[in-house]
Order: sequence, then C-alpha cells, then structure tokens
Amino acid sequence: MMEPLKKITLAQFWQMMNDIEGRIIALEQNQPQQAFNHEEIWTAKEVAAYARVSYGYLMQKLIHEPHFPQSVGTAKKNAPKKYRAGEIIRYFENRNI
Repeated sequence: MMEPLKKITLAQFWQMMNDIEGRIIALEQNQPQQAFNHEEIWTAKEVAAYARVSYGYLMQKLIHEPHFPQSVGTAKKNAPKKYRAGEIIRYFENRNI
C-alpha cells in the first residue's frame, strides 16, 4: 500500500530543492576527469565528438578560426585532418576566457 503524500510548505519544498542541488553539485565535483593522452593523435571526427559539435561545423567553421590548432597531418588539401589531443583540449579549455 502506498503512503499518503505528506503536505509540505513552499519554503520546505525550496529547502528540499536546494539540498538536492547541493548533492548534485557535490557528486559532479567528485567525478574524475576523463584521462586523455595529450600526445595522442585525433581525427577530425574525434575532435568533433570531444567538442560536442557536428563534424560539418568543425570542418566548416572551427578549423578556420585563427587560434585553432594546426593539423599535424599532411598539408595536402584533401588529406584527412589530424590533431594532437593536448592542443585540442587546451584550445577548448581556453576558448571562452
């Protein structure tokens, strides 16, 4: 049998919401950062996945920005773009500073 719902005041509700928010923040802060090998070479698709943008947006917009890391692959026009993971991570960490 289900217990009847207990009535609470609006102030009690907001206190519960603040407590829950505090717990969520604490849990998020305890999550370990995903470890990346900064020397690893990423394809453009891996860069897009890391940045959570579409591959098309990466190729049409981001790689043309002045401070975007240079490709470490061959300079031929249609050659696949490859990037050092550490440079990509630093770029996105510092992008909005």
